[in-house]
Parts: sequence; C-alpha cells; structure tokens
Amino acid sequence: MVGDDGDVQLGLINAPKAGLTARYLAGAATIDGKPARVSATRSLSDAVISVVLTSHFSGDEVRRTARVIERLGTVARGVRIVVSGALEMAMVASGRLDGFLSLKADIVSHAAGTSLVRAGGGQVTTLAGADCRNDDIEKVASNGLIHEELLSHLREAVR
Repeated sequence: MVGDDGDVQLGLINAPKAGLTARYLAGAATIDGKPARVSATRSLSDAVISVVLTSHFSGDEVRRTARVIERLGTVARGVRIVVSGALEMAMVASGRLDGFLSLKADIVSHAAGTSLVRAGGGQVTTLAGADCRNDDIEKVASNGLIHEELLSHLREAVR
C-alpha cells in the first residue's frame, strides 16, 4: 500500500515454497518474524547477485541483461537469474542474497521489496546511483557495502 505521499506504508511478500514471509509496515521490516538485516559481505567477489530476466523483455532488453549477467559472472561469487523481483529483494533484506538488479522493474513487483531492503540497512538506487523511487524502471539493491562496486560493473556492462 502506497500512501498519499508516494511512500510505501505496508507491504507483504509471501513465498511459501521458498519458506519466506516478509512484512513491511511504516519503516519496520521483518522476514520470517525476525528484523530485516542485510548481509555483511564487503566485496563483490564474495557476493551473490540476482538478476531479473522475464519473458516480457524485448530482444534488446534480453541482450542488455545478458551483458550484465556475463559481466557479473566474471566478478561476483555467484549470479542468479530469476523472475520474481519481490522475492529476491526480500532475500537481500534478509541477508540471504547480497544484491539484486532489475533493468525493467515495475512498482507492483518491487515497491515492498525496496522498502524492505532499506529497512534492513541496504541501499536501492538506479543504475546512475540516484536514490530509487517506486516508479523508476531500473532498480539496483544491495547490502550497501558492495553498492558502488556493483554499480561500477553494471554501468560497464550496459554501455
């Protein structure tokens, strides 16, 4: 639920098959009943990053995303290719993942996740590094500690 000011007031991500329930309420976030807390990973070489790639991407968007995956595959510990941005952002907020990227995000899938990551101590920006708003199409989320390193590699990949 988004308030009149555009800020998320309430969010729920429920992924029973993944064993994850994330709740956000006006600045406080819990994941499986525990406070949200991002990972302490300090280097991209030790990080696992997830990247959204879905069937609604155009050919150019698939190729752009593939360049990102190829780049991250050479510098990160691991890269996950996923469909659900909401689930992946909740996993960043819980410390189970270190970072997340969507080059074609939508507010429905990502509003609660953005708030969860921030409440857990992480950072969510655009590729340009600007603080991410709900209507931004590019979303880069991380534990904050690897954010600048991650952005640098992402910018190189999408040039």
